Amino acid sequence: MFTLREFYQPDSIKEAYEILSKSKRNMVLGGCIFLKMSNKKMGTGIDLSNLHLDNIKINDRVISIGASVTLSQLEENGFIGNYANGLIKKSIETIASKQLRNMATVGASVYANYGFSDIVPVFLALNARIHLYNAGWMKLSDFIKMEKTVKNRDILIEIEIPIEESFACYSSLRTTAGDFCILNLVVSRIKDDFNIVVGARPKKATIAIKTSEFISEKFDILPFDNLVKEAGDLLVEEVECGSNIRGSKEYREQLSKGLLRKALQEVFDESISYD
Repeated sequence: MFTLREFYQPDSIKEAYEILSKSKRNMVLGGCIFLKMSNKKMGTGIDLSNLHLDNIKINDRVISIGASVTLSQLEENGFIGNYANGLIKKSIETIASKQLRNMATVGASVYANYGFSDIVPVFLALNARIHLYNAGWMKLSDFIKMEKTVKNRDILIEIEIPIEESFACYSSLRTTAGDFCILNLVVSRIKDDFNIVVGARPKKATIAIKTSEFISEKFDILPFDNLVKEAGDLLVEEVECGSNIRGSKEYREQLSKGLLRKALQEVFDESISYD
């Protein structure tokens, strides 16, 4: 169980940031689901509940998701449930239990960027941006490359997803329902640009840039089987997998090819039927 020397609920983001900056031991609290299983001793725990960051705002350009929005709120939102073939909802509804999704916040999931995350690969595939109090707006893909020491001194305010004509598929494999993924993979097609993202490898999610570019250039030239084979071989070369108790490196490499085929087939089928 983690322990706090002090607990504070600031009334503004500025105040929260000032408290966070006072000590390396101070920490912003999210749903605390994984934190409560640790033995950390912290200084001040900063609760953002008073800052009204638990709202989802949608206009004709973007989906804006406050950092304190829970996974259940995303799962139950009607527009998000249909956007990009229901990609976000499909990735969330496989996460553990409803009770956990009621507590887990989007901000904590994105900011911590856990290797086993289901939602981070989805946001990456949809070209998400994030808003940090100190660093401002940046692409999520840039944020996950930042050094951990830099990340820990800022506060995530919101995640923004551009609304575009997109077709996408989330594909994963678990040993049992509710368990962490052995591997997950997301394919998105935004106009004629494809994004391939691999997560739970078991390292942190990453965009397969070369594989994405190859598919974007060849999808309307090569027969599907040839496209999948060449893209799968390129994916294994580009994205490094590892081993843990859920699967070996070699197993994940072969699994990535199968998940890529499945996801690409679904994206192609959906986009063709839309046309």
